[in-house]
Amino acid sequence: MEKFIIACFFGIFGLCFGSFANVVIYRLPRKMSLVRPGSHCPHCNEKIKWYDNLPLLSYILLGGKCRNCKGKISIRYPLVEALTGFLWVASYLAFGLTPLTFITCFVMLSYIILAFIDIEHYEIPDSINIFLALLGLIAFFFAPLEGSILSVSYKRRILSLLSSLILILIFYIFGKLSKKELIGGGDLKLLIASGIFLGWELQVLGLIFASVIGVFVEIPMRLIAKKSLNARLPFGPYLALGFTLALFFGLKFLEWYISFFQLI
Repeated sequence: MEKFIIACFFGIFGLCFGSFANVVIYRLPRKMSLVRPGSHCPHCNEKIKWYDNLPLLSYILLGGKCRNCKGKISIRYPLVEALTGFLWVASYLAFGLTPLTFITCFVMLSYIILAFIDIEHYEIPDSINIFLALLGLIAFFFAPLEGSILSVSYKRRILSLLSSLILILIFYIFGKLSKKELIGGGDLKLLIASGIFLGWELQVLGLIFASVIGVFVEIPMRLIAKKSLNARLPFGPYLALGFTLALFFGLKFLEWYISFFQLI
């Protein structure tokens, strides 16, 4: 019962921070203040009352429309709130009531923000990557990531910086050979920032997950939409998803992988 109550608290706070994430997603790439003006309808500019700004609930009660002008509210708003709430609960269930859980919650929040910004604007703000790097440094000292066989130690997190430099060099060389940018600067910074938190094994695994998912999602979507395969790709959402999967399931996957080859 206690675990259920704590999970509910994480879910509620996740919804609230998801509401804040929507503000950041809209305002940060537009160079707007995150504080002023207050929340308002993008159609009629009417200030949104507090009772119409309740995460997820207000969207449902208002039928996805502004109370004043009946303008349609983007589905992104409840989606971001629900996703944040879900991932915050998942963080608690995965890591318990530990420093790692609280850091993971804000890592998930950062991933959601950068993913939606990248989808709309094809960019990942440096401020988000810097925040992720700071979270990684805090985790370096206070939040070990451990499995039954493997653990993300200080040494592995330091090695992730080296692996980041190697990956950047690989992308640079192949980019020069193919005369095409294979990965954007924001994506590379995200790779480094996430590696500080995840360690080099999970960093590389997350990149593999992101690449595989990206291929299997983007190619069919572009073929259906009759869009060029060479069109610009927002890779940030796939990196965010890949690193999230690596964080929650990566150690178990690597432990299975090691055990599998030990049995052969």
